[in-house]
Parts: sequence; structure tokens; C-alpha cells
Amino acid sequence: MLRGPVGLLAQNGVGKEVRQMLEFFERAYYHEFERKDNIINGTNLPITVIAALYGSIFYISDSFISTIDEIGFKEFLFIAFALPGAFLIFVSSYYFARVRHSVEYEYLNEPNSLKEYFDGLVKFYQQSGKGPNSTYLAKQEFEEYINKNYTKCATTNYNSNIVKSYFKYKGQIALFYSIPFVFVCAIFLLWDKVDDKGLLGNNNVEYEATMEQEMTDNDKKPAEQETTPVIPEKPVEPPTRLIKEDTDPRKVKNGD
Repeated sequence: MLRGPVGLLAQNGVGKEVRQMLEFFERAYYHEFERKDNIINGTNLPITVIAALYGSIFYISDSFISTIDEIGFKEFLFIAFALPGAFLIFVSSYYFARVRHSVEYEYLNEPNSLKEYFDGLVKFYQQSGKGPNSTYLAKQEFEEYINKNYTKCATTNYNSNIVKSYFKYKGQIALFYSIPFVFVCAIFLLWDKVDDKGLLGNNNVEYEATMEQEMTDNDKKPAEQETTPVIPEKPVEPPTRLIKEDTDPRKVKNGD
């Protein structure tokens, strides 16, 4: 089924060879829009990965920084990996944003305007005294117009798709190289959490010293209690309450 201006010319008796040529330019015109859709649809998964990496690097950095007491070798290495990783994620998101919003595409005018243009050509040649040849001349000029603009639009859109493909490629490269940096940062966070729990043996000396101090303090407490004994006070027995019927218990005092 013919569409667009090709269908319009076919309805007005354009020859087979002309129709084939017009169909070729029409396919080239619409092919670039199909390429555009494919390129844009190919960014859905990378954009999802970028969002996940943004959340991961933020969570990892926040968790790691909250445990820092002083900047040491481990903290310096974490920063050395976190900053390039965050930068690469930002670069990747920039390029993928350019894929969706960067270039211009050229379109033929709306079909109604094209129909009005063709009818105007026919009327023009009729008023110019061309007689029976008016429709033929109008078809010929309209065919040249369609061929010229199909080619112009397809060429513009082809170059736009080349730019989009370039941005997509750059975004994929930056995204690919950002993943190892985020992974290494996650390893540093895991290392820090394991180190805090003393599972690596780094805090054993400090832990043992703390336990010895607590045991020493506990040993001293009984001696202090023996030197200064505290005489306990026996609690007073609570009195019973006599409450007359039909009397609010809240108004009866203890011992009444």
C-alpha cells in the first residue's frame, strides 16, 4: 500500500518507473525514522543501569564516609576510585541525554499542504493556457519536488542518526568503565565493615585492652562496697482500703 506523496501521485496516474523511483526515496525517508526509534529504544536499558549506579555510588559513599574517623591509606584509595566512578557515570548520563535530545530531524510538510500544492500547480498551468497538458506538467513538477525533498530530508536525518549513534557509543563506553570503579568502592565498604567488627584481627589488641579494663573495674566494685556498706531500708507496707458501696474509689484516701 502506497503512502504519503507517492500514494497521491499514484492516484493521479503516475507511470510505473516514476512510482518505483518515488518508492525508493520514500523508503529511504522512512528508514531513517525507523533507525532513530531503534537508537532511542536502545538507550532504555543503559539508562536503567545508570540510575542503579547513581543510587549505588551514593549509598556506598554515604555508608563509607559515615564511618571515617581520619583520612588514611584506605580512605584515600576509596576516594581515588569513587570520584572517577561518579564522573564516568555523569559523563555516560550526559551522552545518553544527548541521544534523546540533541539533533534535528527534517520532515515533509503535512499531507494536506502537499495536496493543496499539487492542486495549485494544476490550477496554475490551467490558467497559464496549457490546456490538456496542465495535469501532466503539474505531476512532473510535483514529482521533482517530492524527489528533491525526500532526498533532502533523508540525508539530513541520516546525518542526525550518525550523531545519535556516536553519542550512544560514547555513553556506552563511559558506562562500561564506570562499573569497575563502583565495584571496587563496594569492596572498600565491605572491607571497612568487616574491619570494624574485628574479623580481620586489626582491633584485637584494642578489644583485649578494653576487656581487661572492664574486668579491672568490676573487680574493684566489691571492694568499694565492703568498705562503705549501704544499709537497706525496709519498705512500708501499703495499707488496705475500705470503700463503701456506691462511693467513688478515687475519693477514698489510703487508711480511711
